[in-house]
Order: sequence, then structure tokens, then C-alpha cells
Amino acid sequence: MWIYKQNEEQQMELIDEIVEARNFREAWMSVRRNHGASGIDKMSVEELDVYMPSHIEEIKASVKGKRYKPSPVRRVYIPVLGCVTR
Repeated sequence: MWIYKQNEEQQMELIDEIVEARNFREAWMSVRRNHGASGIDKMSVEELDVYMPSHIEEIKASVKGKRYKPSPVRRVYIPVLGCVTR
């Protein structure tokens, strides 16, 4: 029982670290710097600029409450000369 409680506490510490404002900001700046492509939701970086300020607290609360369910990752094929695309 003690081990389970300790692991749960460690999980919550990690979740708190993830949802810190500086980590969100750093991740967002990385996406912008790399001209991130739209994901499965087809939302562009510019659209996300508008979406995030009004939804950031809701997203943080769902992550902290363990209710956040990320969307599947969009598969992108990268052509390689002389190779078959899989």
C-alpha cells in the first residue's frame, strides 16, 4: 500500500511539473520556432494562438484531474530516395 501511495505522489509531482506555465510556454515556443505542422485536428499554429489562451486552464485542469485524453498522432510518410514507402 505504501509503495502505491508513493508512486501516486510521484505521478502527481510529475503532472504538476508538466502543467507549469514555463513548461507550456517552452513547448509552445518550440512548436512555433519549428513551424509545427497541424496535427490530426488540422489546427494550424496560427489557429492555436487564438485557441490556447481561452482553453489553457481547462487543459491544465483535465491533465491534473487525469481526464485528459490526447488525440492520436497523425502519421506522415517521408519519401526516401530508392526506398519503398511503408
